Amino acid sequence: MFLVAKSVGKRVSKKGRVSVVLLSRSQEETKYSLKFEKIKRVLYDGKNYYIDYETENEEYYRSKYLTVDEPPRYALPLKFSTYKREVCRCGSFIEWDADEPYCPRCGYNFEIVSSVKLVHYEYPDEKEFFKLFLEEKMGLKLRFVRDNFCNMAGGTSTTLEKVKRKVNLNYSFLDWTLREVHVGENLVEVTSYWDETEVWEKKTEGKFVIAVVSNWRESGWHYFVYQIL
Repeated sequence: MFLVAKSVGKRVSKKGRVSVVLLSRSQEETKYSLKFEKIKRVLYDGKNYYIDYETENEEYYRSKYLTVDEPPRYALPLKFSTYKREVCRCGSFIEWDADEPYCPRCGYNFEIVSSVKLVHYEYPDEKEFFKLFLEEKMGLKLRFVRDNFCNMAGGTSTTLEKVKRKVNLNYSFLDWTLREVHVGENLVEVTSYWDETEVWEKKTEGKFVIAVVSNWRESGWHYFVYQIL
């Protein structure tokens, strides 16, 4: 059984529980806490978390919360681990300057009063995520080729010589948003820069998918190129 959640907490309480925001059967967000030791896996699909939770009260959770037996194929597992941070009397975490501990508020005149257990989640690569997402949505088998980038200053513009299908999408994964998908034949990559007069063009025969992707931290476009197998 997988519980469907909108967020998973990063702090383990003294009772060994972690805060989550679960979806109810009516899709309403509900704050709750789960025993951290009972969480076996956490998967993420860009919109929801899927928590593989070990419990003897499975019927209780199924009756109150949204659950699935299997997450979407493109939901990827998160690696997670725990670590401890010491807490100063002012409530701040103790930081380190080289080999010297200090408090951001109290400086070196700090007093450690407690420690907390935190959870670190490692998210999967965005290129692998969109590969699985496109395979599931478009019924294709793909292999990642490369990531081309282009903005106003130049870069590598990436198109297809023969476009057989173009789909407008708006699906986000972390900082990335998939905008368009082009399916067709013969990859055309044109590289140029604003301060150079030379233009490089490369053509590669075959069947490809181009995912046009943006990152809100950048100005420009990424072209994730996948070969159709």
